Parts: sequence; structure tokens; C-alpha cells
Amino acid sequence: MRTIRIITIVLAAFAVTAVIAALSMNSKWQVQVSRHISAPAQNIFPYINTLKKWPEWTVWNNSNHPQLQMTYEGAESGVGAIQIWHEGSDKGKLEIISSESNQSIEYRLNMAQGLFLIHGRISLSESQQGTLVTWQLWGDNGTNLIARLMTLAFKPMLKKDLVVGLSTLQNLITQQP
Repeated sequence: MRTIRIITIVLAAFAVTAVIAALSMNSKWQVQVSRHISAPAQNIFPYINTLKKWPEWTVWNNSNHPQLQMTYEGAESGVGAIQIWHEGSDKGKLEIISSESNQSIEYRLNMAQGLFLIHGRISLSESQQGTLVTWQLWGDNGTNLIARLMTLAFKPMLKKDLVVGLSTLQNLITQQP
């Protein structure tokens, strides 16, 4: 009986600590990575502006996720281009909502029927040495305490995915004739 009481107290203390930690966290979050690619923005832009090309350079593809199924709707590229995906019970919709030729795109990623909404922006800043590609993701967990706690693990994983994606994009672009 004493063991059960100790376990209950420990679990209650853990739950209270988790709630306090979640309440003290900012509901808004952001992840950003950048990479210099030795190519003009016009060579890079089609890869970010055309969702059908994303599996060539992002980590979200069949090589990394064999069960991933993607379909495309709307515009071929730019504003209104939509990628709908599902992998098992996970489902999502990615839609380009803004596109400035050779400069940037913005998109919205809706997962779990709106429970998780992520905004993204990929921008290109050209210089004489090439193009700085910056990929940003951000969101607002609002009052969802579980989402706030999940962000602690989610942000480092997302950052790693963005770094790998930009590295793959760099290799893809610089190996072109």
C-alpha cells in the first residue's frame, strides 16, 4: 500500500511540474535555418515553388517514409499548389499561399484535421557569390499545454529536417550542368 502511495505522489508531482512548465512556455515557436548555395535564385526557385519537386530535396519522401503517399491538387506551382499526404493514420495538407518569383514562397501545413497548423517561408537572397536560402517554420500552440510540451522535442527534429533538406537542395542544384 505504501508503494502505491509513493508512486501516486511521484506521478502527481510529475503532472503538476509538467503543467507548470507548459504554462510558463511561450505558445509561439519558430525554427529557422539558412544555407548558401552557389547558384542564382532562378535555378533554385523552381524547386521550392513546385511542390511536386519537394520529394527530390526534402526529407519527406518515400526513401525516408516508405508508406508516405502524396497527391497534388490546384496549381502546378506557386499560389494554390497543394500537396495532400498521408502515412498510416497521419494526414496533412501543404498549400503555397504566397509566391514571389525568385524571391520567396510562404505555405501553410495543416496536420491532424487542424490540430497542428504550421506556417513556413523559404526565401532567397541573391548575392554575387550565389544565393542565401532561408527556411523558416513557425506556429502558435495557443492554450494547448500538450502541444507546448511536444514543441520541446518537435523543434530540434524539425530543425534537423530543414538542415538536411537544404543540404540536399544544395547538392541537387550544384550538380546540375
